[in-house]
Amino acid sequence: MAERLITTYEQLIDWGNEIRSLRVSEDSEGLLEITALFVEQPIEEVRNFTLSYVESIEGAMKRIASGSSEPISVDMRLTFDFPEDLQQRFNEELRSLADRN
Repeated sequence: MAERLITTYEQLIDWGNEIRSLRVSEDSEGLLEITALFVEQPIEEVRNFTLSYVESIEGAMKRIASGSSEPISVDMRLTFDFPEDLQQRFNEELRSLADRN
């Protein structure tokens, strides 16, 4: 699972970098930049997930080391979401680009 998470994280970063490196007409630059922003939430979510995972496992290890015999449950969720305001900005920029052409 860790390898898949790292691979996904790397691919998200690469995707954002690849989008930003594209050469487009000046009219399309705004749309390109907005498109690149779509990876920011998933990247941040992977970072937060990783930090939460480490904290959860460290907490579980401390409980085990203290001699606790209670069951330990770790529930982790990773959710990618595209912010509505970003979707709206993308749609507005796309319409604006279409109107200019």
